[in-house]
Amino acid sequence: IPKTTSSITFGQFKEFFGLEHMNSSNDLPFVERSLPSRPFLDIAEASDGRRLGLGWNGNDRSLFTWALGAFARNTSGDSTDRLTDPFSLQSRITISPIHQETEAMHLGLNANWIDLKNDSRAKLSSRPEARIGTQSLIGFNSIPGVRNYARYALELGLIEGPIWFQGEYLLARFHRKGAAAPTFSGWHVDLGWVVTGESRVYDFERGTFKNPKLEHFVDHGGIGAFELVARLSNLDYTDEDIQGGVEHNFSSGLNWYANSNYRMMFTWTKVLSVKGGTFDG
Repeated sequence: IPKTTSSITFGQFKEFFGLEHMNSSNDLPFVERSLPSRPFLDIAEASDGRRLGLGWNGNDRSLFTWALGAFARNTSGDSTDRLTDPFSLQSRITISPIHQETEAMHLGLNANWIDLKNDSRAKLSSRPEARIGTQSLIGFNSIPGVRNYARYALELGLIEGPIWFQGEYLLARFHRKGAAAPTFSGWHVDLGWVVTGESRVYDFERGTFKNPKLEHFVDHGGIGAFELVARLSNLDYTDEDIQGGVEHNFSSGLNWYANSNYRMMFTWTKVLSVKGGTFDG
């Protein structure tokens, strides 16, 4: 394609879905990803969103990027279960009319189709943004007669000097034989301020955000960079005959970046409300 650059990838790599998922864990502003980020990628709690696939991604060098892929088996495990190894077709498009050193604007659109071959054990659940020693508060163990499901995501991100914003709306619709198709959704809104004045970095080619670019390294006599962050998140597993519950969370945190390779993160998460699901209150 004229005036574009692209590449083809084959192997075990990340599925093309969502801003927070595509971001490296090394560049996340919170200790854990948001409430809705993982569940739609992990319908059996057996995948981290990486599968064996073939992908084609690229950009026009100035405004937009694309990523198209076909994925199947999760080669990191021994399971041959179709639920943990479904076939999927995936697409992600990002648009960035502004991407300079201290400011950026990002819009992303995602659409995926996943074939479960009438597997009746499709399930979803989510821990409250704390994956160690924390029980899932909402979710369901099975949706009978599921043939396939579609998932969609809308992404928005902004950087203006030391202030940044990221948000996503995610949706999954399960198609069943002889029954209504339940639709589940979630969203998160993140806001941050790099107190010491640095800016987060936007990676145009990947359509992702990275840690602040430091100006005062501790090992060079500086104080590093300090960042305050806050997040609201929601996940809704209730639709049609499925009553998996609804959860709202709030998180806040302080991050300290000593240099390019060392950081300390403190994140506090409060479950604001749970309606239905395992716990209700």
